[in-house]
Formats: sequence, structure tokens, C-alpha cells
Amino acid sequence: MFATIDRMEYRPIHINVNTNEGSCIVNPQDVIGNQMEFRGVQALPTPHKLERIAKSIFEREWVIDTGNSSELHCLLKQNEGDLEASAQSFKEIDEVEITVYRFNFDTRSDSLSLRILREHTFIQN
Repeated sequence: MFATIDRMEYRPIHINVNTNEGSCIVNPQDVIGNQMEFRGVQALPTPHKLERIAKSIFEREWVIDTGNSSELHCLLKQNEGDLEASAQSFKEIDEVEITVYRFNFDTRSDSLSLRILREHTFIQN
């Protein structure tokens, strides 16, 4: 059997942002411009592509959603009036961690796991 489940559309992209207020998760589709570029990062996550994503994050204003979830999520800051009561603003992004995973299926144990395909941490200059 030569089938594989590692297809680019199944490759998760995880973005974690460390700020002066703590860490939060960024939805990759909030940062990666269009679907074609998103698929390109999934297919071939080169250091250059990941750096462009990090630069885009550093250049924008974000807020941390401190809502009901146990994980904090970064949201793009829109107008001041659009912020929910559960969102808190932060001033500085210290670093951006981007990880692209691939799925791995172990035929001996019939188990599925995530393996890191590429990861990189970018520090604000």
C-alpha cells in the first residue's frame, strides 16, 4: 500500500505570537493574503514565505481576545468601536513562532500523528 495522507491541504499552519501581554494564537488565514498564497505555504513552507508572514504580523495592530476559550487568540485590530469587551490591546510583539505540520500515518500501530515539516521563530528587530 503506497497511499499517503500527507497532502498540502491537510497541512496545519500554527502561528503563535508572544507579546508584552502574553502569548496568543493567530489564525493563519487572517495573515496570509489569499487562498493561493495559503496553499503555497502549505505545499512548500520555505523560510522566505514564513518570513513574509512574520513581517505581516509585526506590521499590523492586534488585540488579544480574552473570551471564554482557554487559549488566547490574536485578532486584527479594526476600529476602536469594533472591539469586544473581552478584547485587550497590546503594544509590542516580541516574537512570532510559525510551525507547519504534516500528517504521518504509522501502519504498524494504525495511528495518526503530526510531524513538524518546518518551524521558525522570528524576533522583532
